[in-house]
Amino acid sequence: MGKTVFLCAGHHGAGTGAGGFIDEGLECIKLRDDLSHALRGNGVISLIDQNTASLSSVIRNVNDLSTHIDGESVVIDIHFNSFNKKAHGSEVYIHSQTSNSNKEFAKKLVEMTSETLGIHNRGLRTTAQSQHSRLAMLTKIKAPSMIWEICFCDEKTDSEAYIEHRQELIDNFVKLFV
Repeated sequence: MGKTVFLCAGHHGAGTGAGGFIDEGLECIKLRDDLSHALRGNGVISLIDQNTASLSSVIRNVNDLSTHIDGESVVIDIHFNSFNKKAHGSEVYIHSQTSNSNKEFAKKLVEMTSETLGIHNRGLRTTAQSQHSRLAMLTKIKAPSMIWEICFCDEKTDSEAYIEHRQELIDNFVKLFV
């Protein structure tokens, strides 16, 4: 069996995440669902979190499921960044103790994102480099996990690039697994 992809919407619903040109809470759900559908359509096992789930229940469910699935799995927590309406680009957060294979995959993900959208590649970051010293999706999940900060939703050029190239981003994401 191939890689199982757990997709988590980093926020669930209007106004629950960062704002700007894109509402993170709404777009995380839409993108998660579209990515999952595209993966499944290409024969990749894709599981998603529930929109009403708390962070602790998502972590518990992912950990429970990952012990019952053959093959390598990865957890991708989908987010849109926000800062000062000037910061821009894509970045992926990984645990500082992540495996080399997870690190390589995260590197491919951020490179693909920045190339597809034509935005700055901010690279890989570890929990120590985040504004939060402990990111639960990275420190509590047993399976390899990452936080995918697609672009800055409060920066106009990033947001326009995402909106214009969203389907291409989905297609290129699927190519990382098939």
